[in-house]
Amino acid sequence: MTSPPHIMRQACLLVLLTCVLVLLTSHTGVDAFRFTLVPGKVKCFTNDQPEGGRYEIRYRMMRSLTPFVSVAVTSRGGRVLMEHEVAKADAKEIVTLNKNGLMSICFHTAEKAAVAAVSMNVSLNIVDAEDAELTRMKRQRYSTSSPIALGAGKGSGALQQMQYIFNTMMATRMSFVALTKADEDIQFSLREAERFSWIFVYVFVGIGAIITFVSFMRLRSFMKKKKML
Repeated sequence: MTSPPHIMRQACLLVLLTCVLVLLTSHTGVDAFRFTLVPGKVKCFTNDQPEGGRYEIRYRMMRSLTPFVSVAVTSRGGRVLMEHEVAKADAKEIVTLNKNGLMSICFHTAEKAAVAAVSMNVSLNIVDAEDAELTRMKRQRYSTSSPIALGAGKGSGALQQMQYIFNTMMATRMSFVALTKADEDIQFSLREAERFSWIFVYVFVGIGAIITFVSFMRLRSFMKKKKML
């Protein structure tokens, strides 16, 4: 039977773990939201960063919307930090802000987007660049160490081995098909040669007979002249 002190320790550990998870989820430093653009309008957002530093700006939208949207990020004094004359479907840029910095993010949308774009929705994330890099490193370490990722990950060793085996089998099959076709061509050539080989035999025999006959007649004529016959 479990003793009361042991139960208390388990409860304390559970509470501590819950607090840590809450802190981790609340201290993300990420400003992530979705919004909808309006054709022919400009939609701007401001982000105040008292501490300054390097920040990662990432926005996503449908590829059909990108030709009709331009994106500009400016600082408090109007200095251009980032500018995309033609928006990207999945953009990720790093900007640097001074202390007590304020950035303004504006999306300019053309009126033609109402006809050509499939969706006007955009997602925007602003996060500290160092935090974003640490998060990516953690995900990368997990993807290379997780048993699930090792077995089914896109860049996993198992998948690469399967791809290598598949490519090798396909190359072997193509080589076998090419060799089989070459063998069939050689056999066809041999059969054709056998079909017409008797003609060459008769031709050579005929030429030999003619040469022999001519030689015999010349020799006979020579011997008659010499009255040897």
